[in-house]
Amino acid sequence: MTIIRDTYMVDGVPIEINIELDEADTANSFYDHSQRSVTDVLTKTQNVFRQGLNLARDCASMAYQAIQDIDMAIRPSEFEIQLAIKLNTETGAILTKLGAEAQLQVKMLWKHK
Repeated sequence: MTIIRDTYMVDGVPIEINIELDEADTANSFYDHSQRSVTDVLTKTQNVFRQGLNLARDCASMAYQAIQDIDMAIRPSEFEIQLAIKLNTETGAILTKLGAEAQLQVKMLWKHK
């Protein structure tokens, strides 16, 4: 397991960055100390994180529509969804089981007015 530790300047403020890479990332030269900067790693990581947020939004939209399609007489007054999203530089953002595999866990609650 490779961990990148560095300080990155954001608007003149030093921010400590720690990024853990799995073996697949390391084997595929995701981070090559001689060729890549922390900025490159952050850019790729941010893109994967953005994919995870987009996946959560898409799931929420689909769940909301499915509930709206239920007849009012039997529609629940409240529902909750929990998503576990695994972020990987090779595969992007994918739904996974809740637990240790998930890097992004999202809980959404809707209440009918």
